[in-house]
Amino acid sequence: MSKSIVKRPEYWFWIKDWVSAIKNRTGWTDEELAKRIGTGSRNLQYIVGRPPSGRVLLVFRLMALYIEKTGRNPMDKDSVA
Repeated sequence: MSKSIVKRPEYWFWIKDWVSAIKNRTGWTDEELAKRIGTGSRNLQYIVGRPPSGRVLLVFRLMALYIEKTGRNPMDKDSVA
């Protein structure tokens, strides 16, 4: 039985995209961004360099499903209903 190629889910790339977008818009370094989110730059690089796992993965799956089914951004204040 051959292995099928599984496409990586969209949320796999969200963290990298978010970090890149924030840094491009603000000009912040990894150190500055890490400080603003309450961690160190090594931890930020670790998070960006690896796919989400465990509870974080479940939260991302839930968020993706929420966006897909409601068409709303869960971070918007008016998204609850």
